[in-house]
Amino acid sequence: TTTTTTTPKPTTTTTKTTTAAKTTKTTTAKTTTKTTTFKNTNVSPQSGLTMRITSNGKIIEAPAERVLGMIIEAEMGGGYETEALKAQAVAAYTFYLYSGGAAKAPSFPTKQKVSSKCQAAAKAVVGIKMQYKGKNPYTCYYAISAGKTANNSDVNVASLPYLVSVDCSVDQSVKGFETVKKYTSAEVKKKIKNSLGIDLSGVDKASWFKVTKRDANDLYVKTLNVGSKSVKGTRFWTALRYNYIRSTAFWITYDAASDTFTFRSRGYGHCVGMSQTGANQYAKKGNNYQWILKHFYPGVTITS
Repeated sequence: TTTTTTTPKPTTTTTKTTTAAKTTKTTTAKTTTKTTTFKNTNVSPQSGLTMRITSNGKIIEAPAERVLGMIIEAEMGGGYETEALKAQAVAAYTFYLYSGGAAKAPSFPTKQKVSSKCQAAAKAVVGIKMQYKGKNPYTCYYAISAGKTANNSDVNVASLPYLVSVDCSVDQSVKGFETVKKYTSAEVKKKIKNSLGIDLSGVDKASWFKVTKRDANDLYVKTLNVGSKSVKGTRFWTALRYNYIRSTAFWITYDAASDTFTFRSRGYGHCVGMSQTGANQYAKKGNNYQWILKHFYPGVTITS
């Protein structure tokens, strides 16, 4: 098994894939980034709040400032920009409220040792949340986008106006944006059988995988054929997971000479909502946490 991680330049790329005697051409369009101005909301952090969450199988109940610090340390860490950390804290707190708050003790990753940078970021926005038409929105987040975020309707079925595809071409320059992994046909056949229950015996290897539909950006896979079976892109991704593809923005090619399959994917995670590395890149460009949140979750308001 060979694993290669590359970070391509944000330019137009053309990939030719040869399958048996048929040649298909896939073009990824060049992305133009527009600068958007969002009006800042005058909000202040809240004191005296507590949070009750589940982490590593245990209940944690502590001041919200402390809990948020533990969460953003685990999600990002002190190496991220302060405004990105603030955005992460607000997104996590909003998700906490959306998920039922203290009564449900929703699950979050945490780290006990919190850097002063993460703790200060949490303190600056404790109690601040997003709202959409007066309700707590589903503010999901993930590691890296594929250059654009995905529509929630393409990943989680439900169509949500604040979880629609937005530009995130800043991710194209981050480490891990594109990952390439190679496996022998025997390894792939075994993986597909074990993870999807599909037996590829007797099927032409060049026809094992065929993408049948991508999203409106021609990026994220919605459906593909695996042998003779139609499989949703999300199911394929969750079945194979990160050892093969890191998101549903993937391309698969077969090389008969070496009898290997190459799995190329962009982004890391479900790619709906806020990209954590994207938030960091936008913060480096001078955008504050409110701009970041309003960019990734269109139409939300910031309140406390």
